[in-house]
Amino acid sequence: MTASNVAARAAVIACVALAACSSDKNNVREFSLLRTALVQKISGTGNEFELTRALIDEAQMPLMLAEVKQHDVRATLIPIGQNGPVITWSAPDGTTLSLREGILVGSRGLSPDLMSAAVPSLNDLRAGKTFTRSHYFLGHDDQTERADFTCSGQVIGQTVLEIFEHRHQVTRITESCTGPGRVCQ
Repeated sequence: MTASNVAARAAVIACVALAACSSDKNNVREFSLLRTALVQKISGTGNEFELTRALIDEAQMPLMLAEVKQHDVRATLIPIGQNGPVITWSAPDGTTLSLREGILVGSRGLSPDLMSAAVPSLNDLRAGKTFTRSHYFLGHDDQTERADFTCSGQVIGQTVLEIFEHRHQVTRITESCTGPGRVCQ
């Protein structure tokens, strides 16, 4: 990476940080443009992009690499807001994912949009409790529809997960659900 690329990335990161701290509501558009520029700088464009440990370290902010294998789509996201325990992450195209304790509770830009979700806590998943998971999504006529699932969590055990050259001790938990015509794990 050239010195000019490093300087350009540092400038974008600094501008995003400053814009995010502003109380001026007129800066919302500028922040959005800077956020998009930052993620595009980090992500690259097209299928040739490869996220590396160096790029992650250089970003000096949290990054999420999300992948939807069924649609052959992946994107690098950055956090753009927090409402209580829910953190919203955004991709350069405006697609967002909202997570509570790492559990998806909302999405925009991925059809069908998950408008909200009543989901278990991590403690409920760890305890192996049976619970109802409710998803509220936009149907074909842009009306909110509800889908309920009966689910249970199960602790599989401790394992080491390597993510971009960093090793993390994690507890692997699976969630099994059945609902209207669906079974998922």
